[in-house]
Amino acid sequence: MPDFLKRKEVIVIVIIIAAIGAALLFRERLQALLGVSGGRISIVTGKPLPKYTGRDIREIREDPNEVRLFSEEQKETIRQQIRDMAGSIDVNPDVLEPWLRLGLYKKIIGDFEGARDAWGYASIIRPQNLMSFKNLGELYWHYLPDFPKAEANLETAIQNEPGFIDSYITLHEVYRYSYKEKADLADDVLLEGLTKNPNNRDLIAYLARYYKDTGNTSAAIEYYQKLQVLQPGDPDIAEELKKLRAK
Repeated sequence: MPDFLKRKEVIVIVIIIAAIGAALLFRERLQALLGVSGGRISIVTGKPLPKYTGRDIREIREDPNEVRLFSEEQKETIRQQIRDMAGSIDVNPDVLEPWLRLGLYKKIIGDFEGARDAWGYASIIRPQNLMSFKNLGELYWHYLPDFPKAEANLETAIQNEPGFIDSYITLHEVYRYSYKEKADLADDVLLEGLTKNPNNRDLIAYLARYYKDTGNTSAAIEYYQKLQVLQPGDPDIAEELKKLRAK
């Protein structure tokens, strides 16, 4: 092959390599400008995935008090799970399950901020899911106390899945035992749940006990009677009604 043809081939290859490099650089700069992760497009929104800005997903920050009862083997199993979930997220950050599990394992070892960040990102990429919001509600109630945030996340969990009874019960307990400024909403959230899930025994039982404990005897009798219809012959319910009617 003549030398001038070889030189042309080299020039063409150099141009192609330069063009590819420029395209990659442009893509990286565009991703940075947009704040997206890896240039991926969300399968839910059709828009670029938002950039994850939380704590390092591979970070393993164990709280000695939270892991003190674990054997070294158990701790290593959890560490490996964190690494595995981080690996799955690296492959495709637009999947809900690894983010949920990453948050769970970080919570188990006492890394509550890490759990918050994982579940928070899960809530961004899957705004209609139940579990990340439910988990954040409990996290902000018990471990990173912020009752307005606990309320907001539990309300979203209820909105996303009205048939999941535990969300109503958890928010009821937040109002009743912790968020004193809104204690008067403790029965409202149970009543809301009952409207959406008629004759649910758990909600009726919680209402009956709540009204009994707070001295609303007539309402307690009403809901114990409703409970008795659903659980006829239950001696405990009959005993509670007997005591309430004697007052």
